[in-house]
Amino acid sequence: MLITQCKHELRQLAADRLLYTLIVLFAVLIAYGLWNGERWVRFQEQAIAAAHQEEATAVTRAKQQAERIRLGQEKPRWWSSSTDLRGFLWYHLVRYAAKPPAPLAALAVGQSDLYPYLLKVDTGARAGFTTAYETANPRKLLLGPFDLAFVIIYLLPLFILALSYDLLAGEKESGVLSLLAAQPVSLLRIVLSKIGFRLSFILLLIGGLLGAALVVTGFGSSAPDFLWRLLGWFGVVAAYAVFWFFLAMLVIAYGGRSATNALALAALWLVAVVLVPAGVNLWITTAYPLPSRTDYVKTLRDTGDEIFEQEAQITERFFADHPELKSQKAEEAEAGWVIGEMERDRRLQAVESEFTAQLQRQQDLAERLKFLSPALLVHSAFLDLSGTDMARHRQFLAQVDTYHAELQDTFNPKLIKGEYAFSGYDAVPRFRYREESTRDQAQRLGADMLGLLIPALLAALLAGLALRRYPVVSGQ
Repeated sequence: MLITQCKHELRQLAADRLLYTLIVLFAVLIAYGLWNGERWVRFQEQAIAAAHQEEATAVTRAKQQAERIRLGQEKPRWWSSSTDLRGFLWYHLVRYAAKPPAPLAALAVGQSDLYPYLLKVDTGARAGFTTAYETANPRKLLLGPFDLAFVIIYLLPLFILALSYDLLAGEKESGVLSLLAAQPVSLLRIVLSKIGFRLSFILLLIGGLLGAALVVTGFGSSAPDFLWRLLGWFGVVAAYAVFWFFLAMLVIAYGGRSATNALALAALWLVAVVLVPAGVNLWITTAYPLPSRTDYVKTLRDTGDEIFEQEAQITERFFADHPELKSQKAEEAEAGWVIGEMERDRRLQAVESEFTAQLQRQQDLAERLKFLSPALLVHSAFLDLSGTDMARHRQFLAQVDTYHAELQDTFNPKLIKGEYAFSGYDAVPRFRYREESTRDQAQRLGADMLGLLIPALLAALLAGLALRRYPVVSGQ
């Protein structure tokens, strides 16, 4: 019976010409989303590769100049000499901190185009490089990228609802349902087989396009955690599809007409995918508004001016606390500038902490409220698996802070003491990004999956109860 019904479903879908249009349109949108995401990832990879090449070239040039100075072929002033620590740091040092794209970054760009993934780090104040961003079209940044995650979150439910709104109503109106009900098979089993057939069809379509994209581009396939991320990503898609199919099953189980079912499902899509996420976002930004960016920039300027005016007093207090760094060889101006930059970092840390704490409150609230909407759950899971989430970016910034402190600890004491001779070009610390453990990601993914499957199973249970009273003949 099940095989016969699947054959009937296949013939029924094959006879629907509108379905071919929907399949082609959905496939084109998926392909375009994959291409758009892959293009952004390739752009990032090329920028990071160029930065690493710039680092290597700078070291080579510094070594070549040092050799010319040793041979007496060149006698540069100290501010451009690679053998003088001051000249090396201010003219020759090139170091970048890069956040490489995760294996599945092409599938969900998210807001990664808003966050800096490449920072040029030096020994000066942190605000000098963390506030630098790429120039981009603000309208494009506002609209966001069109990627596969967008297709799945917003358009997949519509595709599912287009396949499901007349699942029983259409056959009841044509009189076919009464014939099916006369068979020794429950109506619930008939509906589940129809849903299972359509679910398998959609997952095969998405999986086939993903597989083709992997074969063509090979995005991230060499990464050690690629397979589990890909399986997790596809699992989220399957859970999201199951949710919408069971929600459609619940609506059609109450015996409405096809047009009524379509309107009800469209309203549910609008609420779950558009209105609730917008309301949650408004709730978060209202509950925990971020500090003014204008005030932050003003604080940067005022702090710099204040430190410049008090440089002598700040330097004196520093040497009182660190007498071991005071040296007769130090030039007062150079030591004062370095100490001033360190003081600037210290004073701005409170402002940064306020911003970071408020952002953390927003994220904590978002983690709790995402269970109000399946779209928010899927969006959170996609960004997490794709490595384009805000948590990964904050982890990157924390590692940048650690690396910046390492550079300062390496060179600032020598600058303050006036030890300017330099030759350790290969000993300059380099930035190495460290990924989060997969166990933490797996735990978050499990919570998101449960948030999708529990309401889906609840909808299926309620639909099963309603189907017991379903009128199989029009007019009942």
